[in-house]
Formats: sequence, C-alpha cells, structure tokens
Amino acid sequence: MLIFIVGSPASGKTSIVSRCKDYGGLQSIKVGDIMLKDARRSGYSGDRDGLRKMQLQEMLELQRRALRKLSRLRGDYLIDTHLSVEADGRFVSGLPESSLGDLKKASCIIYVDAPTEEIMSRRVLDRSRVREKESRLMIETQRGVNLSALSYISWHLGIPFYLIENRNGMLDASVKKVKAIIDEFVG
Repeated sequence: MLIFIVGSPASGKTSIVSRCKDYGGLQSIKVGDIMLKDARRSGYSGDRDGLRKMQLQEMLELQRRALRKLSRLRGDYLIDTHLSVEADGRFVSGLPESSLGDLKKASCIIYVDAPTEEIMSRRVLDRSRVREKESRLMIETQRGVNLSALSYISWHLGIPFYLIENRNGMLDASVKKVKAIIDEFVG
C-alpha cells in the first residue's frame, strides 16, 4: 500500500510525514531523496532543491527511475512528494501519467495546504532548504496546478484524495487528521 502525501513546498507535508512515520506500520520515503541518491551516483554534487533546476531530460529520467523504485517497494509506505515541480516558471509533473501504471498500489493521496501568506512566510523562514522568495501569484499558480493534477491522478488511479489545511500552530491537528485517514486504510 502506498499513501501519497503531497502539497506545495512549505505546506508542511514533510513535517506531517515525519510525525506519522511508523504509524499503522507505515514506513516513510521521500521521492526527492531517492532522486538525489541516484543523481549523486552519476556525479551530481548539488542538493535536493537543485534537482528541479537540472536539464529537463536528466531530471525526468531521475524521476522515472525513482517512481519505478516505488512500484517495487515491499510493505506499506507514506510517500512524501510533489504533484508538480516548478523552477523559474517551468512546471513538470511530479507524478507523470507515464508512471501511473506503476503506482497501482496507491491507496489515496493526501493534499496538504496552507494559506498563501503562511506558505510565503514559511519559505522565507526555512533556513534548512534553498527556497526562492516567490510571489503570491506564483504560489497560487502552483496550488492551481497541483489541484488540477490531484484531481486527474486521483480519478485516473481510481483512488480518493483528501485535503488537509495545515495552518500555522495547527500541526498536531493536521497530524491527527492524517492519522485518521491512515486508519481508514490500515485499520
């Protein structure tokens, strides 16, 4: 079983995944970490945030291999990833249609979001990542692209999606909601 937790950068999805790992016997994995490990074997020396700025074909090949690895996982996982990857106005699908056939073990997609102002603030304050200061318009465009992809992928795979609003100071409540969703599938 694969449960995808997705959302815009700084929506709080990784914080939620880190608080839910091992819940219900689920392990957690970040698609970006799989891609980074693979890229480093090929000589890439940058960080995970730099992957999205690679040459398009190079990035797509890393993504394809990472998603194929997900399809071969044994056990139940929370998958931390993005529905779209944006760099300098270029949007790339985080779960391209060509990979969906490999993801038949997917049970649901949980979309984590927060108000635009909170996402903007989190991105500025996050010193652990290399994040651009993006405009309100770009963050809202990312959200629109993500929600469009979410609908398509959910219907294509025949699985439900859930929306979690992860407001500042409400991480515990968001984690509780995600755990309740997990319980629907493992309980």
